[in-house]
Amino acid sequence: MAQRILTSLVSTGLSDSSAFTDRRMHRRYEFTATIEIGESGQGSRDVQNAGRIDARVSDLGKRGCFVNTPRPFPVGTIVKARITQAKKSCDVHARVIYSLAGPGMGLMFTDADPEQLRILETWLAASREASWFASTRRRSQRVVMKIPVKVFSAREANSAFEEDTHTLVINAHGASFLLSRQINKGEQLFLRNLQTSAMQECTIIHVGDPQGNLLEVAVEFLVPNPTFWQVIFPPEDWTPGIAHVKTRA
Repeated sequence: MAQRILTSLVSTGLSDSSAFTDRRMHRRYEFTATIEIGESGQGSRDVQNAGRIDARVSDLGKRGCFVNTPRPFPVGTIVKARITQAKKSCDVHARVIYSLAGPGMGLMFTDADPEQLRILETWLAASREASWFASTRRRSQRVVMKIPVKVFSAREANSAFEEDTHTLVINAHGASFLLSRQINKGEQLFLRNLQTSAMQECTIIHVGDPQGNLLEVAVEFLVPNPTFWQVIFPPEDWTPGIAHVKTRA
């Protein structure tokens, strides 16, 4: 059961060369935590203490994380890891999918029980929300633009709905808009750009305070799609003299 649940978050069939593709396809978020890692024994889930290392996590994504350590394990090593932030810890099994002498190594999660997955998703949700607010504060990374959209509930939602609205703010990774129905952070939606008919699957990363009968909702694309809005966004590290200038594609 745990493996089936995890499959919705990660793909265990990736090749070792998929590491950098993963970083392009699945956005990583700044995330700081300590991590204890040890090699799993051959045919066993026990950690071999002799090879144990203590390190730090510097980013987190749906599939895995990056570990800063001067002693990375070789690519392909199966490990057991305990990630700790504040007073919460999460135990996962993972595989080393890339190893960089000096900087560290990339881990792809391969197994965890449902409770551990809930902790991971809580951390990831908080990181997504923090990333959204950081990007909207950088005027070079967001556009205040009114684009008509249709919002659909995801197929697995308890009650289906659709609603026409328009964006308030857009960026390369998502948008914010107003909805008339109650909705929760972490739910998935489908978003249609009514100007182009393009569809995109999204995750709700923030639900603001009510504005009358409406809620301001921020969503992030499940898979990055910088062309969805037909707006040319500058690079994330761009700091121009006139930061608010944007170009319509």
